[in-house]
Amino acid sequence: MANKTKEINDASNLSDNQKQDLINQANEEAEKAKEAIKNATTDEAVTKAEKDGVDAIDKIKIPTTGGDDNTNTGNTDSTGTNVDTNTNSDTSTDDKNTSKDKELADHQASAIDEITKAANNKKSEIDGLNVSDDEKSRMKNLVDQEAAKAIENIKNAKSAADVDAAKKRGVESIESITPKRENLSKDKKSNRTKRTNSTTASKNRTKEHGQSNNSNVNGSALAATNNKNSKNTLPETGSRNTEGLTALGLLAIGAVGLISLLSSRKKKH
Repeated sequence: MANKTKEINDASNLSDNQKQDLINQANEEAEKAKEAIKNATTDEAVTKAEKDGVDAIDKIKIPTTGGDDNTNTGNTDSTGTNVDTNTNSDTSTDDKNTSKDKELADHQASAIDEITKAANNKKSEIDGLNVSDDEKSRMKNLVDQEAAKAIENIKNAKSAADVDAAKKRGVESIESITPKRENLSKDKKSNRTKRTNSTTASKNRTKEHGQSNNSNVNGSALAATNNKNSKNTLPETGSRNTEGLTALGLLAIGAVGLISLLSSRKKKH
């Protein structure tokens, strides 16, 4: 390794960047050889790993002519002529990959926002349901679980198509969450009971009102009857009193006449 490094540094036709690239390649091969030696379990394997490492370092060719810094000096033929395209091509490829990664990341972020929005809308819908607080809490927990699954799938997606598919499944799963059937039955029964109680109370009020009217009518009728009887009785009572007085008067007159008659007879005698 030391010899290869010296050989590279002594190449006056190479720029500093080219020399560093070659040294880096040599170091990589040396590290590979060390790892292979470390993992060897027999003396033969150790010897082979050492030999393979030395050969790999020796195969690194140093160009005999210089070039600009963008030339890939790591791969040359036996004459030292470059056989690969310049590193600008690799740079361009890296830029494209970086751009694609950014586009995917932006697409993932947008999909996650839509999942979050769908979850919040579903929770608002749940708050408006006529179910118990426990049932609302259960449904909201399911919403959170489905949202978390969808977000995880979106983050693991390798393409925009995979992101869209994960988002669609997540939204559908969130929107499909509904109350348990037994809770809906209880709510319907409760509503029926409330309506029945309301109807019964209304009937009772109507009955009480009718009874009150009947009482008023009966009271009025009884008063009218008593008044009528009173009218019929008073004249009859007066008549009887008048007839008694008349009889008494006649008797008094008769008595006076009789006394006068007796007095006249006594004077004659």
